[in-house]
Formats: sequence, structure tokens, C-alpha cells
Amino acid sequence: MVVLFEDPRHLPLGTFLMQVFITLVVCKFLAKLLSFIRQPQVIGQIIAGIIFGPSVLGNIPAWTNAIWPESSLPTFSLIANLGLIFFMFFLGLELDLDQIKRNWKTTIPVAAVSIIIPVGIGCAVSLWLYEDNGGLSTSKTAFILFI
Repeated sequence: MVVLFEDPRHLPLGTFLMQVFITLVVCKFLAKLLSFIRQPQVIGQIIAGIIFGPSVLGNIPAWTNAIWPESSLPTFSLIANLGLIFFMFFLGLELDLDQIKRNWKTTIPVAAVSIIIPVGIGCAVSLWLYEDNGGLSTSKTAFILFI
């Protein structure tokens, strides 16, 4: 028998639907708010993730226990990861390879620089960290690749 206004935290499906509802409402609100400064929806979703995570609301035990109980996290994480996989799959479907082939003179340098600069910075920082921590028992190459 269904009881009207039952606490959803006692039912796994109710907890999951409550989490999805809160997540979608906050994401849509932030997307609408950020659309006034011409930001894409994904920026609102990232900010919502930061707000829900351990940086902001995750530090409040009452919020965590009420909305995100420990028992519900594996299910929510599984569904979130599946959503991310499908999102990336559909992004790949929308990729226009003909446009990339037409603009290869711009695409190749941008792609190369967007890889080379972060990797170079990471290698420089890892060399500095390796020298700063002189007592490491690992090889320099392994440490650089790890960082």
C-alpha cells in the first residue's frame, strides 16, 4: 500500500528519484542563470557538481545524511557514469569529420598545442617535485609519467 507523503529516504527508488530531481532542478536553474552571461549549460552542471560535492554541501552532515546517504551512492554513481558514457557517445555521433578535414590546417596545430603545453607543464612540475623530494625510491621516469 502506498502512503502519501512517506519519507523517500527509506526506499531506494525514492531516494534515487529525489537525488535526480534535486540534481536536475539545480542544474537547470544554474544553466538558466548562466545563460545571461552566455555560458553553456555544461558550466552550470559543473558548478552544480561542485556545490553538491565535498567542497560545499558535502561538508554539511545533515545534508549528506538526508539527501545523499552512503547506501545510495553506488547506485547514483553507476547511473551518473552511464549518463556520462551516453553523453560522450552522442557527442561523438555529432562530430563532423568533413569539417575537421576541411579545416585541418587549424585543427592540427590547436590539437597539438592543447596536448603539448599541459604535458610540458606537468613534466616540468614533476621534475621540480622529484628534486624537491630527494628521498623517493622510484625512478625519475616513472615519477614524471605518474604526474
